[in-house]
Amino acid sequence: AAGTTTLHTTTRLLSSGQAVYLTLVRETNGANVDLKVMMYHPATSVDIAVPVPQAIVRQVLSQWGLEAVTSGAVRQLDMAALEVGAIVFEHVTVKDDVSGLIFHEAVTSSPTLALTNAP
Repeated sequence: AAGTTTLHTTTRLLSSGQAVYLTLVRETNGANVDLKVMMYHPATSVDIAVPVPQAIVRQVLSQWGLEAVTSGAVRQLDMAALEVGAIVFEHVTVKDDVSGLIFHEAVTSSPTLALTNAP
């Protein structure tokens, strides 16, 4: 059965001071499981979804000693949804023109305190 589960939502501020909302979702379609980051920019109504690169998915899985997204791994990721989201979002930069997201394999800074949970 296909399904989408929201794991974590956060707000980021652009250099202009405008807010964008990032949501990490898990999409399941049969045995296939994908992680995507959805971005919404209320000021322009830009709404995009970008798959999380496999290198970052592997880094997330390794935090729990997992090698693949199996049904057991899905349960573990869902139970640790906030932590999973925080790890993935450390790898994401929003382009200032909100045309997309940039994923960084290496985290270039310590976890930012600017991340907040959206209502």
